[in-house]
Amino acid sequence: MKRRGSKRTNKVNKENFCSSIESLPNELLTDIVARVASRSFKNFINVKLSCKDFNELANERYVYQKATLVDFPIAPWEKQTQEKINKVNSFMELCRECENREALYRKGVLDYFKDDEPEVALEFLKRAANGGHVGAWYVIGIIMVFMGGEYKRKGVTLIGNMKETEKKLTRACRKSLIEILTEIWVTNPSVLEQRRPTGCTMQHQQRSRKNVWSSDSEDEDDGHADFHCNACSCDVEIAHIWQSDALDFTTYRSSAYLSPQASGENLLIGANFATAGAGYDDKTSILNELYGQGARRIGVTSLPALGCLPTVKTLFGFHKSGCISRINRDAQHFNKKMNSSATKLRKQLPGLKIARFDVFQPIYDLVKSPSDHGFAVANRACCGTGKVETTSFFCNPNLAGTCKNAREYVFWDSVHPSQAANQVQADSLIIQGISLLG
Repeated sequence: MKRRGSKRTNKVNKENFCSSIESLPNELLTDIVARVASRSFKNFINVKLSCKDFNELANERYVYQKATLVDFPIAPWEKQTQEKINKVNSFMELCRECENREALYRKGVLDYFKDDEPEVALEFLKRAANGGHVGAWYVIGIIMVFMGGEYKRKGVTLIGNMKETEKKLTRACRKSLIEILTEIWVTNPSVLEQRRPTGCTMQHQQRSRKNVWSSDSEDEDDGHADFHCNACSCDVEIAHIWQSDALDFTTYRSSAYLSPQASGENLLIGANFATAGAGYDDKTSILNELYGQGARRIGVTSLPALGCLPTVKTLFGFHKSGCISRINRDAQHFNKKMNSSATKLRKQLPGLKIARFDVFQPIYDLVKSPSDHGFAVANRACCGTGKVETTSFFCNPNLAGTCKNAREYVFWDSVHPSQAANQVQADSLIIQGISLLG
C-alpha cells in the first residue's frame, strides 16, 4: 500500500509540475531546455521526457545548436550496435544542420584528415569558426599551412598570433585536435607529407638542447617562448602534433595485402599470415582464382584484434594499459568490407560456399577477460620481455628466453597467440566452419 501511495504522489507531483510551467513563455522554456542540453545530454533527455511542453520544445533548432557532445565518442565504440551508431549519426547530423559548432568542428576535422571530401570538410570548419569555435580557427590555420602558397603565409600568421597571445587556448586547441586524430587513420596526403612545412631557415629557430623541439608544455612557458618569427613558432606547433603520433602513426602501417600490385600469384608465393584478410578488394582477391581452379568451399579468416597485440600496445600505446581502440576499429572496418565482398562473391559465383572465420572476437575476449578462459597473463607475451620480441627476432634461448608456463599466457610472442589461446580460437572456428560441410 505504501508503494502505491508513493507512485500516486509522484504522478500528482509530475502533473502539478507540468501544469505550473504551462503559464511560462515558450522563449523561457526553450532557453531552460537549451541550457540543460549544453551541460549534459543525459539530463537533456530526462527533461525532454518530464512533460509534454519540454518534449516539444526540445526539438527547437536553438536547443540542438547548444547541445553538448561531451558524452559522444569521436568514433563509434567497438561493441556498439549498428542501430545505436545510426541514432548517434542522426543526432550529429541534426546538430550540424542547426549550426552546432562542436558538431561542425568534429565533422570538418574527421573528413579533412581522412581525405573524405576535404573541400566540404573545410566548409564545415569555416561554419564552426564563424560561429565562434576557436578550435576550428586553429585547425584552419594548420590546414592553410599544409596547403602552401599564399594560404601558408596566412596560416603561419594565424597560428603564430594565437601562440603569442593565447598560449593556453592554443594548447587546448591542439589537445582537442590530437584527441580526434588519434581515433582515426590520417590519410590526407597533403598532411602526411608535412614535417616542418614552413621551412624556416633561421638558425636561431632551433632550441639549445640538442637541436630537438621543445616538449609539449615547454612552449607554454613565457620564459621559453623565444621564437624569432611566426614560421618558427608554427613549425614547433605542428611538431607537437607529430610527436603525439597522431599523424606519424600511418608511417608504421604496412598493408601489403591491400596493395593493388598484389595479384593472386604474388600472394600465394610471397605473403605472410597477414594475407588472412586478403580478398575484400577485387584487385587483391585470390578467391576468384581459387574458384576458377574448382574450389567451391572456401574459408576466409578476418583480421585479429590488432590493437590488443603486445607489440602494437608497446609501439602505439604511449604507456597506457588496454588495447589500442583506433587500431581495433580499423581492423573491424576491414573485416566488414571483407564480409561484404564475401557475400557479393557468393551471389556472383554459383555453388560457392564461403565461411567467414572471425578471429577478432576470440582474441579480444581473451585479452579483456583472460581469467574467464583459464589464463593469467594477457598484457605481455611468454617470450622475452613479452613486449616486442617475435619468434624470428630476439625470441630464442640464447637471448631472453621464455616463460616457465606458456599455458598461462594468451600470447607466445608479441604477435602470435600461444598454443593454449589457439586452442580456444580453434574451438570457435570449428563451429563457424560447419556451414562448409553442407
